Amino acid sequence: MARRCGLFPTILSVPNLTPDSCRSGCQGAGHAYAGVQYGYLCRCGNSYGKYTKVSDEECNALCVGDRAQKCGGFWRSAVFTTGKWDLQDKQLFCGTRSSQEKKHNKG
Repeated sequence: MARRCGLFPTILSVPNLTPDSCRSGCQGAGHAYAGVQYGYLCRCGNSYGKYTKVSDEECNALCVGDRAQKCGGFWRSAVFTTGKWDLQDKQLFCGTRSSQEKKHNKG
């Protein structure tokens, strides 16, 4: 089940989360981008414009589905394309929402 929230408006329930399982779920839901966060959260959307790039080292949370992989971090999302719209399937960046967005959305 999906719920709406924040900049990537759709949050998917993805058991055994990895970047690939999140990308696959987001693609199946019709989204162009996927973001993994906190090691267990999968977010989807069709833009990522409000995310600010930060150091890749800040996306340091281990994925619950494969602890050898990283799935974002605290207030950090590893952002990927899903393959929709002929975009390459790859990680774009590690990013965070602006401080204004954090204050406005709280979550």
